[in-house]
Amino acid sequence: MLDQPSRSGVVARREVDRAQLGRELADTRAKGWCMTDQDLAVGIRSVAAPLRDATGRVVAALNVNAHAGQTSVDRLLEHHLPRLLSTASSISEDYVRRNQLR
Repeated sequence: MLDQPSRSGVVARREVDRAQLGRELADTRAKGWCMTDQDLAVGIRSVAAPLRDATGRVVAALNVNAHAGQTSVDRLLEHHLPRLLSTASSISEDYVRRNQLR
């Protein structure tokens, strides 16, 4: 899948080799979230967190995008990330509860 170009038509602003991608994915898994700072598009910063099922498997993701000219990396990490992680946790818990009722 990663060998395929994006179907969105958006071209990434930087090239990442497989080894670097592996390191970044390992770091993301360890932290439990990911941030991009204008990697995909100029002016866009984003933080994302996984939504998990009862086994801990990632079933979806939740993210917050911000304009780089209006939101610093520090603001994104200190203000938005904690709220994102809390919301992702709540959604995951609700998802697990709803699926246990089936």
